[in-house]
Amino acid sequence: MLIYWTILAFVPIAGLLCFRRECGVKSRKRFLLICFGVLFLVMAFRAPSVGQDTQSYCSIFMQIGNATDIFAVLPSAPVYVVYNKLLYSLWPNPQAIIVFNAALINIGMAVFIYKFSDEPAFAVLLYMLLYMFLTSMNASRQYCALSLMLLAACQSKERRWLPCLLFAAMAIGTHNTAVVFLPCLIFGPYRMGLKAFQILILTVGLGVVFYGTLFTSFLQWFTRLFPRYSRYLESGGSPYSVYDEGQGRGIFLTIFLSFFILLCLYALWQQKRLTRLQSEVDPQRLQALLGYTAISVILGFLSANNLMINRIRFYFTIYFILLIPYVISFFKRGKAFFQWSTVTILLIPFTIQLSDNISSVVPYRFFWQ
Repeated sequence: MLIYWTILAFVPIAGLLCFRRECGVKSRKRFLLICFGVLFLVMAFRAPSVGQDTQSYCSIFMQIGNATDIFAVLPSAPVYVVYNKLLYSLWPNPQAIIVFNAALINIGMAVFIYKFSDEPAFAVLLYMLLYMFLTSMNASRQYCALSLMLLAACQSKERRWLPCLLFAAMAIGTHNTAVVFLPCLIFGPYRMGLKAFQILILTVGLGVVFYGTLFTSFLQWFTRLFPRYSRYLESGGSPYSVYDEGQGRGIFLTIFLSFFILLCLYALWQQKRLTRLQSEVDPQRLQALLGYTAISVILGFLSANNLMINRIRFYFTIYFILLIPYVISFFKRGKAFFQWSTVTILLIPFTIQLSDNISSVVPYRFFWQ
């Protein structure tokens, strides 16, 4: 457990050292390289016992490597299967999949923060405090898909549509749930026009209104299409769970995150006055961040203990590492106070989750131990 607290302390120290003179491109690259280099080493050198599903990924890796019909091992993820087979031909050791998954996840996250965040140090700290980093050591395949989708989003921002489509296809071929991120690419991963925002909000609103009838039908359709994910619909006690099912503890974090949604709505309502105070306010950026994080919060309230829904939330919760710093930037006075207050509050659910060993990341062991 000590190693995770050490990383948490290291991130702001690295930020102070890298940004003490300037906040330019070189400083941002240096900071992200250092921080995600450390996160990569922690993920890559961990033993298969760190992360509830890590041993399963190692087992699948060896099965694919030794199989004649590799696609029969994991038919729902052809890209992931080919990736495992190629990796096995280069390094036929279970640690290989841990190392390369760690590389893919951290590269995707680092590039996403570099391209989209104005405050990389705060974003990396939120990535840790929202338990995303520790969850990625459990749900590694899904986080690989998420990282590929984030790389697609970066390409979309640059209007490089072919690489965007290739990354998106690889993500869906790695984990089918990545398909839920497609609206972010369609409506705009960084900035969203008013019409697109209205369509998104209307769609989400209709989904909430008809939740009782459509939700069950959707899950039945999804599990018929992808039978492998029916196990995620099991109620408490599922061996694949990465959440404390039945306790409802995640709802407290969702309530806190919804506070930033309310601030974002207020900012849109008062955008003219805010623009006079601070020219950096961008309504289209606010609309994009609000739309995607609102989906995460709504799903969190409606299905707090449904593992499948919580895993789908990964693709939208990641936007909180952009939204929270952006909303706090509206406060011209006391910005540092609000940042550290947010960090202090988020330390509470982080500590609870770590103490409860959510995702089975405690105790941490290196692979040679």
